[in-house]
Amino acid sequence: MKYTEKFLNDLEIMFNEFRLPEDEDMENYVKDAIKILKEEDNIVFINATNVTLFGDIHGQYEYQRIMYRKEFEQGNSTSKDHVMVQLGDCLDRGPQNLESFVYTLAWKLVYPKNFYFIRGNHESLSMTRKYGAEKEITMKYSTVMYNRLMECCKYIPIAAVVNSKYWCVHGGIPYFQKDDPPKIETLNEDRKLRFSEPRFMPIEMQNILWSDPVSNFDEKPDRCFQSSNRGSNIYDFTSLGTRKFLEKNRLKEIIRGHEYYDKGYKVFKNHENATVVRSIFSSPNYCNKQNNPGTVMQIRGNHKQISTYSPTTSGVELPPSTSLWEFILPPAMKLYLEFGVRVLEYRHRLPELFKTLDKDGNGKLDANEILQGLNLKSDKTVMRMIKVHDTDGDGVISLEELKNMCINFSRDRESILFMFFDDDLDKRISVKDLVKSVKRINSSVKLPKYWFDKGVLEVLAFQSIHLLTNKNFVSYEDFDKVFSILGYKKD
Repeated sequence: MKYTEKFLNDLEIMFNEFRLPEDEDMENYVKDAIKILKEEDNIVFINATNVTLFGDIHGQYEYQRIMYRKEFEQGNSTSKDHVMVQLGDCLDRGPQNLESFVYTLAWKLVYPKNFYFIRGNHESLSMTRKYGAEKEITMKYSTVMYNRLMECCKYIPIAAVVNSKYWCVHGGIPYFQKDDPPKIETLNEDRKLRFSEPRFMPIEMQNILWSDPVSNFDEKPDRCFQSSNRGSNIYDFTSLGTRKFLEKNRLKEIIRGHEYYDKGYKVFKNHENATVVRSIFSSPNYCNKQNNPGTVMQIRGNHKQISTYSPTTSGVELPPSTSLWEFILPPAMKLYLEFGVRVLEYRHRLPELFKTLDKDGNGKLDANEILQGLNLKSDKTVMRMIKVHDTDGDGVISLEELKNMCINFSRDRESILFMFFDDDLDKRISVKDLVKSVKRINSSVKLPKYWFDKGVLEVLAFQSIHLLTNKNFVSYEDFDKVFSILGYKKD
């Protein structure tokens, strides 16, 4: 396939409509990206008059698209004089991790010599399994596709040297002992050293992805590294370690990502008040709660500057590392299945339970009797239960209907819960169904307030449906998939 600007535009339109590429197309994108990335050195060398560097994105695709496009236009990226560099961590903690990662690969496919992707610590199995990307990718595609994307991560270069001056990485400098920092040429000798999970890389390379400047960076240190709270084999680097590494490789400064800052960036000066490290963080409103700006580093000849992106430029976002399903399934199960579980406890003596709940003795259970008799919280949820199991349409539950409900709970929880969300009972969950279900659940469980602002809930529901399918509704098969992925096992 020929990758052009049209490919990027089409991908942006698709993501804007919460659609995703077909499985075969995704396979081809990833395969072609691997071909390019695999041939690049561990440390890539970039020489250009104009260079733009992006820090952590963390699944904030909409911001990423805005930043990439604006910087692309300002820097005239179609010329050889402008190069864009993504310093890792497109994955995890954000609302659209898959889109962010694929979008980054797409820029690499379209502009292989003007766009460079540098690996972050979150481009890994261990991080994505812990912080949300695995779950999202598996929902949107499959475990097979997740593994394929993780394979792609292995081939992403781990650092860039820009204009023979700047060490540009996600984390920091390679760890070294005896005041003997490695030469970059040595780190580049074996390309295959990076073709693995970070924890299996040589310790020098692990620290390039993971390490941070020490907190007292401006003090005169007596050693090059200190232990880090990020784990074993990771060492925070001091200004002394920085000086030795830069001098050994004839470099002037480190530009990195990896850490969140209120202002979106931080400058580190040594004890002689010289700037030697700059950190940038390009994920505005990090985790949908920090309200921080995102920043981008621009190198224009010998001049460096920071561009700031407001967190108000993005649209509606889901809470970080979650989907709407993760918010609404647990309370729905608690409210709805709590009734079923209690009924199941009486499955051998349902007439006795029915008689206990039937306060007015009319041979029918209304919402109030169920609500008070079983000490449930939500009248809306109880009304929904009655609607689902009221086979004769009289608005109440008979003993026979209660028996059938018990049988259904015993056999298939997913079907019962699916009907809870399928408000019009047409065997598909639409945006309208999902919006009504969320409002129903909110009567008993406190959900984020901004969800109920005008139009927000509809967008969230639309996102959640397209998290599972390219259709405009969720079928039972789709629902069964999310039920399993989120860890709800059949009893």
